[in-house]
Amino acid sequence: MRQEHEFAEFYQANYGKITAVVAALLGDRREAEGVTQEAFARALDRWPRLARYELPEARVRRAALRLAIDRSRRLRRTARLAVKLLGTRRSQESEPADSLPFTAVGRAAGELNRHRREQPGRRHRARGGPATSTSPTTARRRGSSGSPT
Repeated sequence: MRQEHEFAEFYQANYGKITAVVAALLGDRREAEGVTQEAFARALDRWPRLARYELPEARVRRAALRLAIDRSRRLRRTARLAVKLLGTRRSQESEPADSLPFTAVGRAAGELNRHRREQPGRRHRARGGPATSTSPTTARRRGSSGSPT
């Protein structure tokens, strides 16, 4: 009875945090909830041993992330197989199975990369170097004339 109460408290304290991490990875809250529940179900089977760990939530989080990655791989494999069986070509566009572009983190990273591609020499100007895409070390070696010394 005591272990059941401990696990219930553990579940209440950590379910939301772990679900949020998995949802950020998958980009789908409902799928993340399923994965997190599966990870907690596995933790319940091992609770007497897990309860002795310093950070049992880290073990559950790791299990949930691994389950999420496995599901993503399985979805991609299934999609590739379906394309082969149907004999159609798969488009090069992103799709929900490639979940990172569909998450807020993925969109922000894509926006950051787009911004950097549009301004390739910006990094060096911010450091006080020349407005070129050469490295600061190369720019120092070349001096102000632009030719190697």
